[in-house]
Amino acid sequence: MNKKTTFAQDLLVFKNVRALTLAAMLTAMSVVIGILCKNFLTFNIYYRITFENLPVIFAAIVFGPFMGAAVGVCADLVSCLCSANPVVNPIISLGALAVGFLAGLVSHHIGFRSENARIALSVAAAHLVGQVIIKSIGKI
Repeated sequence: MNKKTTFAQDLLVFKNVRALTLAAMLTAMSVVIGILCKNFLTFNIYYRITFENLPVIFAAIVFGPFMGAAVGVCADLVSCLCSANPVVNPIISLGALAVGFLAGLVSHHIGFRSENARIALSVAAAHLVGQVIIKSIGKI
C-alpha cells in the first residue's frame, strides 16, 4: 500500500459493501474496547489507558481518511449513546474525526520508502492531534 491515492479514490470506498461492513464492525469494536477500557483501565480521574482508537486508525490506514473519519465519529456517537450520560460533546467528536482523518491522510497521501515509517507516522500524527490536543481541550 505504498502508492498514493487521490481523494476521489478514497471516496469510492463508500460504494463498496464489504468496506462498509468492515467499517461497521470496526466501529463496534471501538465502542466495546472503549467501554472495557473505561471500566477496567481507569485508575483515577486523570489516568486512563484506552485502546479505542486502534480500530479507527486501522480503518483509516486500510480505507482512507474519509472512512476513518466516519468510523471515528460513528464510534464516538454510539459510545455516547451507550454511556450513562448520552450528551454528545462536539469537540470530542471532532477529536474522533481528526484521529480517523489524519491517520488516513498521512498513510494514503504522503509517500514513504518504508511501510513501517508510514504507519508509525500516521498513528503518531492521529494520536497527537486527535487524542492529545483536541480531545483534551474537549474534556476541560
